[in-house]
Amino acid sequence: MDIKNFDAATYIVGNLRKIEYEIEMISKGNWLGVTIQGAYQKDDFVDAIRPAVLTELSYRRDALRAELEKLGVFISPSH
Repeated sequence: MDIKNFDAATYIVGNLRKIEYEIEMISKGNWLGVTIQGAYQKDDFVDAIRPAVLTELSYRRDALRAELEKLGVFISPSH
């Protein structure tokens, strides 16, 4: 990696860690709430949309990983 990309890579890694934590917490059944016009929805509604939220977060995580690879930073498969 070119050192001039260090700040950008550090910023992306921070975002990546945040999304990975969100995926972990939402997968466990925590941290997800849905409001419609300010009214919180019941658990069955939240559970119905949980897979879509996790899919979107996974897409965003993969996009951040691709940005890192463009900068020359590669993440091991276990992460």
